[in-house]
Amino acid sequence: MLVDGDQRRWQAACGGRLIPAFSVATTGRPVGRQDMMADEKDRPFEGEQHGDETVFSRARRMAELVKQLPDKLVRAFSVDDPGERVDQLRCEINELSFGMLSVIGWLERHRHPGTADQLGRRLFSVTDSCLRCATLEIPEFSGGIRNMPKATPSEGLVQAGIFKAASMILADSVRGWAETIEAEEPSQRQKTEVRNKKSTNKGDAQTKIIGALSAHHQFDGGECLNLEPIGSNELARLAEVSKSSASLFFQKQFAAEHPTSGEGRRKYREACRSSYKLSLEIKRIRDELIPTELWNSLPVDHGDDDGETATDD
Repeated sequence: MLVDGDQRRWQAACGGRLIPAFSVATTGRPVGRQDMMADEKDRPFEGEQHGDETVFSRARRMAELVKQLPDKLVRAFSVDDPGERVDQLRCEINELSFGMLSVIGWLERHRHPGTADQLGRRLFSVTDSCLRCATLEIPEFSGGIRNMPKATPSEGLVQAGIFKAASMILADSVRGWAETIEAEEPSQRQKTEVRNKKSTNKGDAQTKIIGALSAHHQFDGGECLNLEPIGSNELARLAEVSKSSASLFFQKQFAAEHPTSGEGRRKYREACRSSYKLSLEIKRIRDELIPTELWNSLPVDHGDDDGETATDD
């Protein structure tokens, strides 16, 4: 429990106001998630950008962040100003708090409402305690390293010890929920595995693109009936591959010798002007081009410019 002097120093370090997201001890209640997000809406936050991250993998990452908080508290004491220490830790705590929103949201949907509320209160309590400890005098953390305590540890070190114990308990709890969520959400795990397989199996992607391109041009009996060019985005949609895979396909198949971006698309559109040329290109891509067709597709050599015909002596 902080004495009045410590309370005033903590508020002063926070710029004369309480940090809304982490004010359990001073307000008697944790601020809601909507309040926290409103307070931080103008703050750039990179930790939230994890489009392909599942809830259980997010929970594992958050458990690791909680586990690291005590060490980060010690490193924050490399500076003497309590306000700077709080600012350093706020960046870490903001990432943790926003990252936990998806985990708490899962608990609200799949568990008793009190379960999510309890985890939220414990999270706010731990992060609140971390910021409070950053404003205390803890000589054992001087210079950002752990120093051997004297016979009687400082009051700040005692508070830091309580914070560390609470953070370890919270980390174990979040890690346990990660395992539970993974076990109950197999569809998420399968979706991740399919996405990873799809992104790494280039052979399958090319096969799909070739099939989609042949279907678009109505390639039948060795001839293309539809000469309308298809865009990379539409081809990617038909083939069910990424847009980058479709763009790379055009470049590789139609202009491998020209690294300039867009050259493959240009040559493809040129081929679409002639049914004969386009059919040859589709056959080549499909490995159906026979030697005689390959020979006939080469430019004709008309001999010397003067039109004279070579004769045998």
